Amino acid sequence: MSLGIFLAGSGLAVIGFLDRYQMIFAASLISGIGIALFHPEGGKTANLVAGENKGTGMSIFAVGGNIGFAVGPVIASTALAAMGMKGTIVLLIPATVAAGILLAQNRKLKTLAPNTAPKSVSCGGGCGSDRWGAFSLVVVLLSLRSIVYYALTSFIPLFCVVVLTRTEYYGSAMLVVFGAVGGIATLLGGRFADRFGFKKVIRIAAIILGPSVLIFSLSTNTVFVIALVSLLAIGIDLGYSTTVALGQRFLPSRIGFASGMSYGVAICIGGLLTNGARSRPCLHGHDRASEEPKGSIPCGLPRKSPQAAGAGLLPCGIDTLHSRPE
Repeated sequence: MSLGIFLAGSGLAVIGFLDRYQMIFAASLISGIGIALFHPEGGKTANLVAGENKGTGMSIFAVGGNIGFAVGPVIASTALAAMGMKGTIVLLIPATVAAGILLAQNRKLKTLAPNTAPKSVSCGGGCGSDRWGAFSLVVVLLSLRSIVYYALTSFIPLFCVVVLTRTEYYGSAMLVVFGAVGGIATLLGGRFADRFGFKKVIRIAAIILGPSVLIFSLSTNTVFVIALVSLLAIGIDLGYSTTVALGQRFLPSRIGFASGMSYGVAICIGGLLTNGARSRPCLHGHDRASEEPKGSIPCGLPRKSPQAAGAGLLPCGIDTLHSRPE
C-alpha cells in the first residue's frame, strides 16, 4: 500500500516538468500502477479491520476516497495557479506523508492478514465458499453505478447552465452539494447495511435513484434543484460501499481480488464508457448535420429544453459549460 500511494503521487508530481507526450504517458502509467497497487490491499485491510461491521468499515474507506476526490483538485489548482505547471510537485507531499504513515504501520497491518488473523476477524465469523456468479453480478452493478455517477457529474452543471440558465459557479456549487451529500449517504449506508441488511440498502438506493434522475432531467424550477441533487447523491452513494462489501462477502478467500475489481475495474469501465461517449465533437465548431453555430445544442433541440441538456449527458458532457446561454 505504501509503495502504491507513493507511485501514484510521484507519477502525477513529475507531469508538470515533462514536455513530451511519451514521457507524460509514462508518468501517468506509473501513477495508475500505484493506484492499482493500493486499492486491492487497501480494500482488504479495511474489510479485515472492520470485523463484524463490514458495511461501516467499507463506508469509511469509501468516504476517504471521496474526500480525496474533493480536496485533490483544490490542492492541484491552487498549486498550479501559484507555480505554473511545475506546481504538480506539490502532490508529492500528501503522497509521501500517507506512504510514510502506512509504512510505519506496516508491521501492525501484517497481523491482519488472513493467515495470521483470528478466524472471526479475517472472515467475519467464518469463511464460506467463493460465489463467482454472485460476485459477477456485483461487478456489473458497480460498473453501471459508475457509468451513472460519471454521467451525473457532467450532466448536473451542464443542466444548471443550459436549462436553468444559471452561472457556471452555480453548476459547480451543485457538484459540491452532490459530493457532500454523497459522502454522508455513504457513511449512513454502511451503518444501515450492518443493521438492516446489505440487500435492503442496495434496493432502497436503486429505488431512490431511478425516479430522481427522471424528475431532475424534467425539472426547470431552481427552487428544487438542491433537493433533487441531494436525492441523486443519496441514490448513487447510499448503497455504494455496501455493494463493495457484499462483493467481498461473495469472495471470502479472495478479498483483495474482490476489492481490486470493485474499486478498480468497475470504476474504470464507467469512466472509459462515459468519457468515450463524451468525446464526440458535437459542441465544437459547427454541427455537421445542421451546421448550427458554435456552442449550440446538437440535434436541433431548443437550448433551454431538458431534452437538449439530456442530449449532452453522455455525448457532449461538460464542454457545454464553455458556451453561455443567451
